[in-house]
Amino acid sequence: MTSITVVIPVYNRPQQLEAALASVLAQQPTPDEVIIVDDASPQGLPKLPEHPAVRLVRREHNGGVAAAQNTGLHAASSELICFLHSDDAMLPGKLDRESAMLETAAPGVGAVESGSLRVLADHTVELGPRLEGASAEALLRREVTNVHISPFMFRREALLAIGGFDERLRAYEDFDLLLRFRQRFDIVTIAEPSVQLTQHGEDRLAKSPWMQHGRELLLDKYREELRRFKRLPPGWQQWEMLAALDAFHRGERRRGRRHILRSVRGDHQALVRRAPLVVGSFLPDHLCRSLAERYRVRSGERTRRRARRSSS
Repeated sequence: MTSITVVIPVYNRPQQLEAALASVLAQQPTPDEVIIVDDASPQGLPKLPEHPAVRLVRREHNGGVAAAQNTGLHAASSELICFLHSDDAMLPGKLDRESAMLETAAPGVGAVESGSLRVLADHTVELGPRLEGASAEALLRREVTNVHISPFMFRREALLAIGGFDERLRAYEDFDLLLRFRQRFDIVTIAEPSVQLTQHGEDRLAKSPWMQHGRELLLDKYREELRRFKRLPPGWQQWEMLAALDAFHRGERRRGRRHILRSVRGDHQALVRRAPLVVGSFLPDHLCRSLAERYRVRSGERTRRRARRSSS
């Protein structure tokens, strides 16, 4: 059987780590390696079980989950590798099913993705594989949502071939890696859930400075590839507008105007809707911020109305 490594990055989650690790060690067969990457947790970690497969790697400085996962990737020695966030858990049979799929897959297949159970505030939903049937272009267009790294198993050599995770990102690192990965390799899927994921509130995440930094970094990173589209895809338009509103909030009107103009490329209707903000970018700071806040509120109301219509 092909050797398997599971990498668990952790930062200040001692109680969750115990549950995540227990779910890995309960797999049949047990993985050849379980690498716990402590991303310089100031609180320290609980005593790990004395198991021959379990190994702790400590980072001297906190670098975020992308850096921690790269540390585990380079420390691993197995042919196949999985990543499990410390607040998630593997379901029985994950490693067995996914490794069997990869062992018989064509040479161009670099990974397998299973379904997942997403634990929300008051209920749990089952989702199928997010990349099932998704082309590299669909990922580039951001037509695929709720992408998470834990339901995957990768060929380690394929991850190394694309350079692993982008350590500049402390958010959206999964999306970025899977986009680059899909541009080089095929991905097969298994419908059955393989992991239970803790789904954090999107509103809270959207306001995180790391999220905003990640969006702007990815806008720059994929700028040339996005120019191939006559019209900027809606998901990227949204990120440009979030960058614009952040710039206006900081009093950076020229930067905000630049993001708005990028957001409306090839979309005349969007240009009409956002024209007041373009005009506002030439006004004094307090008027510009007022217009930007009004736009943000109305945009939020439109999003909520669409969500209510789609759920009714």
